Amino acid sequence: RYAATPAPPLGGGLAPPDFHEAIWPTWVCGRDAWGHLVVVERLGRVDFDRLLAMPVDAILRLRMDALDALQRRSARPRPGRPRVYKCVFLVDCRDCSYVDVARRETVRVTAAYARLTERMYADAVWKNVIVHAPAVLRATWSLVDPLLDPETRELIAFVGPEDVGAAGVPRRARWPD
Repeated sequence: RYAATPAPPLGGGLAPPDFHEAIWPTWVCGRDAWGHLVVVERLGRVDFDRLLAMPVDAILRLRMDALDALQRRSARPRPGRPRVYKCVFLVDCRDCSYVDVARRETVRVTAAYARLTERMYADAVWKNVIVHAPAVLRATWSLVDPLLDPETRELIAFVGPEDVGAAGVPRRARWPD
């Protein structure tokens, strides 16, 4: 089983140590034209069995750890360039199983993660770019989209793989294979 050990400032680390490589793969793949870090998450590579075996609070603490690290990295001064505090999240849905995404446990974790990011990291996101989105997700979005305020709507873009550049993600910052 997975243990939620104390957060690093309190002493100790978080388990499992391979969370952001093997369970919820996350990569920083470069910067966009404005200097925002481009963070790639491939849903098709998420190990849902291992992820959902973890307690929700442990998942959230690991994601908080990652988001805090991204904010620190994003804000590092770069010679001759202004500081940038926000990130572009490129979510690639290619090879993602609808069965995994629609599981009750996945929805529960996703809802908890959405609440966390809305409360603590809303200002850390420049844009969420979703690529290879299945038709059911695009259809659901088309129902929700009109209900959102324009500022929130601008944070999310559904694009095809050929349109990722138009969403502001440079070719060199694309996902690893």
